[in-house]
Amino acid sequence: LEAFFPQFAIMPGRDILPFWVIRMLMMSHLLLGRPPFKYIYCHAMVVDAHGQKMSKTKGNGLSPLDLIDAHGTDALRLTMALQAAVGQDIRVGVNLLENARNFVTKLWNAALYLERQGATATTPLDPTAVKHPVNQWILAELNTAIATIDGAAEGFRFNEWAQTGYQLLWNTFCDWYLELTKPLMQSTDAAVVTETRAVLGAAFETILRLLHPLLPFVTEDLWQHFTAGQRGGSIMRAPWPTALAVPTSGVAEIQWLQRAISALRTMRSELRVPASTALAVLVPKVALNHYQTHAASFSLMAKIGTFAEATRPQQKTDAVVVVDGVQLLVPLEGVIDFAAEVERLQKEIGKIEADLGKVRAQLGNEGFMARAPEATVAEKRAAETSLAANLHQLQQALARLR
Repeated sequence: LEAFFPQFAIMPGRDILPFWVIRMLMMSHLLLGRPPFKYIYCHAMVVDAHGQKMSKTKGNGLSPLDLIDAHGTDALRLTMALQAAVGQDIRVGVNLLENARNFVTKLWNAALYLERQGATATTPLDPTAVKHPVNQWILAELNTAIATIDGAAEGFRFNEWAQTGYQLLWNTFCDWYLELTKPLMQSTDAAVVTETRAVLGAAFETILRLLHPLLPFVTEDLWQHFTAGQRGGSIMRAPWPTALAVPTSGVAEIQWLQRAISALRTMRSELRVPASTALAVLVPKVALNHYQTHAASFSLMAKIGTFAEATRPQQKTDAVVVVDGVQLLVPLEGVIDFAAEVERLQKEIGKIEADLGKVRAQLGNEGFMARAPEATVAEKRAAETSLAANLHQLQQALARLR
């Protein structure tokens, strides 16, 4: 009783509230005069990929041990946590499990990149001394994630915790920070290389601690490797991450760089510019130096070959990209076949318009709506939304080419 009573919280399924939890409360009040826990968190019920309750009769039951053998324990835990929203059932299906398994692979691949760069977390980092904007930015992003995850944990919003950790590793750390560090690790400035290597190790170690309750096995293994077990012997005994005092003078610069790279990537995707083609970009004189400063990152992440001063007016064969009010011109003559692209877009628009017309006809048919199962109607509505969004994007792309 002295060690374990009262507990902080009990987490039952809602189906056993009257059979177990309420009786625990009654017995505790009768014998000890106080409740046995502070909070009751009714977790979601686990259902199949289609939202159906698992049962032997339906034959849709899934064995956790079989799922673990196929996808891994960490992947199964993450699949559950990502959906653990209050009032929402948890669906378990192959696609969701594969997505979580891919996340674990992403975490492992990030560790391989750190190992190739010689980055570890064995030496404590002084965050107040970090100077490069890219390194300041990732530490500031970590602070934001820590605050979000702390609030989610305190409010029992486990899905928010998992989604924040997912985006932090996959998008912020891997898709952006690791890519932005590649030019830095090839820098001739030894101080930049040393600082970046230290921040790589410290940031990754912090992410491992934030993810540990969700992915206990892979995080323990990687943490042992990158810390050499020097911080308590196990990640379970390591302190929970707290916000760092980080200089933020360079954060806005990297946020601008993200917007610029994303805008150029979107243009390439919408106009189907070949991935292997390096583009030239014309920039107003006032912003030219700003873009050239980050030429290595633009080359690596947006396949931009050169930046030059824009000394001529826009032409019909130029793509236009606007970043923070600055208009960039991207000459595409000889890069894409404009006539063929217009024809392709017209055909695709025609097909989507036909598909959208069929779906809307079904949704407007009273007989169909009366007979169709609720799940079928939901699928049709989702298809209508998706088709309408795709049609709008294609129409915009066509307008830009005319």
